[in-house]
Amino acid sequence: MLSRTGTNVLFDRGSIARRSIRAAGPCRATPAGGRGGECSRREPDGLTRARTVGRSRVRSIVLPAAGPATMDVAPGPRKPGRQETTMNKPCSILFFVMLASGVHAEQPGKVPLNVVPKVDLPRYMGTWYEVARLPFKFQNQCVSDVTATYTLRVDGRIAVVNRCRTKDGSISEAKGIAKQARADGPNTKLKVRFAPSWLSVLPFVWGDYWITVLAPDYSYAAIGEPGRKYLWILSRTPTMDEPTLRHILDQLEENGYDLTRLIRTPASPSSAVGATRHSRMAF
Repeated sequence: MLSRTGTNVLFDRGSIARRSIRAAGPCRATPAGGRGGECSRREPDGLTRARTVGRSRVRSIVLPAAGPATMDVAPGPRKPGRQETTMNKPCSILFFVMLASGVHAEQPGKVPLNVVPKVDLPRYMGTWYEVARLPFKFQNQCVSDVTATYTLRVDGRIAVVNRCRTKDGSISEAKGIAKQARADGPNTKLKVRFAPSWLSVLPFVWGDYWITVLAPDYSYAAIGEPGRKYLWILSRTPTMDEPTLRHILDQLEENGYDLTRLIRTPASPSSAVGATRHSRMAF
């Protein structure tokens, strides 16, 4: 419904519209082709009355000749247009990125996950080898030789390069950025993203990277997240002896982790690297 102060205006179909046309007077203007026409006349109240007559629609609208008007639009069915379809695409992309980055919240009722109080970031940099993990769907293509290489940037953030060997022998690679989760929090609670940089302003593209176990000599570490759904056990060497691994697992179990689904990560004897295939997926 269109309205102007003190004036009620109809925007109807069917019998109401036909009564409006009869009250306003005849309108017989029809262009060639019979598609319907429009005529208008000046009313004494200073308004212009326009009417459209056609085969499929008859309507009567009162338009203001001058001056501001207010518009009240009654809801009605409409077909989704091209613009609506286009606007939905970014939402789908963002949802996909959110899943790929791994956003996890701490579950209510669970004991908070303990982390290492502090880490010497320059000492923590370099290459780490994955020796075990909990299932992670974005790592399903990895069969062996999973590594993570960290480089401290001048801005204080950390450049991340993850690699793994796939079934066909090639190396899959994903690059990301890590940062401290909170400036006033421990530097062992990090956030990492593998989404494009233009999405970095969105909080949900950043996944949790919490250092829960760290050897005094920085020879091994365990990375988790507050929901305890994912876990990575890292070493400075491709393999780890069983007593050391058992010691790490004991600490993780005390920290509330269920390790019944733990996966051991194979390491090939050769360090040869196949053809590199870049991927936007985090693993």
